[in-house]
Amino acid sequence: MATQKGKEAAVETVETTGEVSLLDKILTDGKMARDDFQKERAKDMIAEFVNQVMSGELTMTKNMDVAINARIAEIDRLISAQMNEIMHHEDFQKL
Repeated sequence: MATQKGKEAAVETVETTGEVSLLDKILTDGKMARDDFQKERAKDMIAEFVNQVMSGELTMTKNMDVAINARIAEIDRLISAQMNEIMHHEDFQKL
């Protein structure tokens, strides 16, 4: 919730001054987002990345590929464990 308020405040500041933020410029000039929906989604993903770094969930390293791949592997492990629970649950087995 606090993250959303901070994001809204930043967006509001940019909108009221009429300036283009550095992030908007990167997304537009780098052709990373084709429309407003993609731009907002990219901003959300970057905000989540920053929040994870700030909270210590993700550690910054010189080789961010390794850190990101480790995070993906962790997410994969969690999803696999959840799927295993579902697939082997008695109620699911009855289907």
